Amino acid sequence: MSVDANAIVNEALDTYRNYALQMHNLTDADEVFEIIFRDRINALNERLESFVNAQCAGKAEVSGKNLAFALIAYFDDIERIKRFHQITRVNEIKIHAYTAFWILRKKPLQVLQEFEESEAINELFVTTYLMDFILKDKTGIVLTDAEKKQFDELPKNIYYTFKYRHYDAQSIELMLISFLAGYSLGVSG
Repeated sequence: MSVDANAIVNEALDTYRNYALQMHNLTDADEVFEIIFRDRINALNERLESFVNAQCAGKAEVSGKNLAFALIAYFDDIERIKRFHQITRVNEIKIHAYTAFWILRKKPLQVLQEFEESEAINELFVTTYLMDFILKDKTGIVLTDAEKKQFDELPKNIYYTFKYRHYDAQSIELMLISFLAGYSLGVSG
């Protein structure tokens, strides 16, 4: 991890600690949760930096504070869901949907210099983030030309939705469930 990445993670953790102490009246942030938070910040920061380096090196940067706020909101939502449904864990689809939603809302990628699609850099990142999840473990799939053409429209439509349409975490979750169910039907059918 680069020096800048460490600074981003530390800024995010400081933001989390301040939030935890102020909003939840805690005398000390829970150490186990802080480890989970740090791991999640590191993983997302690494993905964000990799995306920036591949798409627009030097023209955007990760805001540690915005990334921290995205994760704080994510964890608050997930905690509410767990309490409401009386569960201890949520599924992977929900994790990705709520992470995507809060990245879109808090916009941790900040533009330093204008470039094509710079006004929607967070939307572009989340599209690639979700496509990586959708395509995880799906190797060796053979598509006809018509199927490939149709599939190639998926990331374009996801990006368009995030850029111009209304969405929430539940609609992102439903989109992921729908795609994965359709994939399962195609594989078994």
